[in-house]
Amino acid sequence: MRLIITGGGTGGHLYPALAIGRAFQKRSAEVHYIGSRCGIEKDIMKNSDFPTDLLPVEAMRNKNLLTLPRGVYHLMRSRSQAKRIVKQFAPDLIIGTGGYASFPVLDAGVSLGVKTMIHEANAEMGKANERLAAKVDCLCLTYQSTARQVKNTKNVKITGMPVRESIKTSTREQGADYLGINDDTLLVTITGGSQGSHHINEAMAAYYEHYHGTDNILFYHIVGRQNTSDGTAVEHIPHVRVNTYEERMDLVLARTDICVGRAGASFLAEVAVKGLPTVLVPYPFSNGHQEKNAAYFDGIGAANMVLDRDLPDGLIQALDRLIENETYRKNMGKKMLGEAKADALDKIVEAGIALLK
Repeated sequence: MRLIITGGGTGGHLYPALAIGRAFQKRSAEVHYIGSRCGIEKDIMKNSDFPTDLLPVEAMRNKNLLTLPRGVYHLMRSRSQAKRIVKQFAPDLIIGTGGYASFPVLDAGVSLGVKTMIHEANAEMGKANERLAAKVDCLCLTYQSTARQVKNTKNVKITGMPVRESIKTSTREQGADYLGINDDTLLVTITGGSQGSHHINEAMAAYYEHYHGTDNILFYHIVGRQNTSDGTAVEHIPHVRVNTYEERMDLVLARTDICVGRAGASFLAEVAVKGLPTVLVPYPFSNGHQEKNAAYFDGIGAANMVLDRDLPDGLIQALDRLIENETYRKNMGKKMLGEAKADALDKIVEAGIALLK
């Protein structure tokens, strides 16, 4: 089998694409990746085990009348280049995970009659996926509710979001050893994603001043590489351990009792697999995707959503309740675990293989 995977611009699109590609590699597929020169893939894919092409396509949102023509020009160039690459590689299947990087590749594949498939990570479908949903041969969704946003789709499957294997297999005991904490310690992990979140960091600083609890609690606060001064401001506070970046989130999440974070699809899939009661503070500049994701989990009682504009008070109230009410915390964790789809990657691969039979 020959497969093209495409999706990038951000980690939320790139990493699921790579996970899908590796899963197909295990089935002896020859995999080729196509992304954008303007996304994070320009750095990450330098050391990849996938043959890679990067197109000049760039994000089209918030374009003004002066920059829009350039964006359209790069999109047309990218579609032409994608069409040439698809013809040369002759894939059996093209799988896209969204973002501006995937649009010209999938569009080229559709025009050439190649089997195509999309995976949508978020509760609200992204613009690139939305425009192609009715044209592709299979649409894989993380959430059932997303299916209502598209019409005339040929083949819809609810697969969930791929989660890396180490997240699924890491144990609480391994996490405790890694962090060097006792089993009776209540661990609250705070993360704003790989870049961190200054707003969440500020809100947690206010929370630390407010909190006067017992000694059996540890706040493990990952402030982000761009927010080292935020860490310096709180690292002296009792019960707070600061890190700028955490490479072993699999082990940290395995030991975590309560989580605070943004509402990206990958993060949500990970905390669901671990059954973690979570306070979600959706990133306000994600075209509403993260807020829709957080609203879904909040609506079913698997998390508390606190909007950026409601910091720090909303976060203080939500965290207090989770820390002080064990029954409430455990019930939320059970509901979060109920959203776990640990077999998402297998389902996506099976959907792709089914298209070729």
